[in-house]
Amino acid sequence: IEKPGITDAALRAAGSVQKGEVVEQTIHFEAPYAYGKLLVAWSMRDVFGFKAVRTGSGKRQALTVVGIKENVENFEIVLAAALVHATGEMLKADANRPAYENARSFRAAFLEGYSSRIGGVLARAKREGRQEAEETLTTEESKGVALVLLDEKERVNEAFKARFPSVRSSRGHSSQSHSGRSAGSSAASRFSGAGTGVGGARGALGA
Repeated sequence: IEKPGITDAALRAAGSVQKGEVVEQTIHFEAPYAYGKLLVAWSMRDVFGFKAVRTGSGKRQALTVVGIKENVENFEIVLAAALVHATGEMLKADANRPAYENARSFRAAFLEGYSSRIGGVLARAKREGRQEAEETLTTEESKGVALVLLDEKERVNEAFKARFPSVRSSRGHSSQSHSGRSAGSSAASRFSGAGTGVGGARGALGA
């Protein structure tokens, strides 16, 4: 999973390719359940090493991300696959929804539960891929990769602060459906990312 990102970082460390470009990208989420979709995207920020700020509201949510170009592109690929997976699993779970549960509340809570778990699922896959990739590097190459990744993290942080100097954290609302959240969390644990490279060394997860 991490192998392409580690390989690219090794090339940058050796001076074979240019530094990763820091870019800004805004991703829009439409109704229904726009906020839940945004939460799924938000949960991936640490995995892909980007900073983000919510720039939409209501039925038209948006997330503006600042990160290394390759990582942002990979994030969009994995996010698209995760949202397709989440939607399919949500509809299946809804068919078995408890009779006392409101359908809309159940589905909103499902996406909240999914978002609370998917970041950890991807992080674990990334760690496994990184271990595999680092086995092919020499000690000096590993040190070079670490320096490149640190440099990229610092440049992303600086670019984000320059673009959003006054951003503040806020607490989002939470749905009340416990069964919906539980079903969403369980569904996220089954995400394999088939077709995106998640789950194998050819993965889309960047450094």
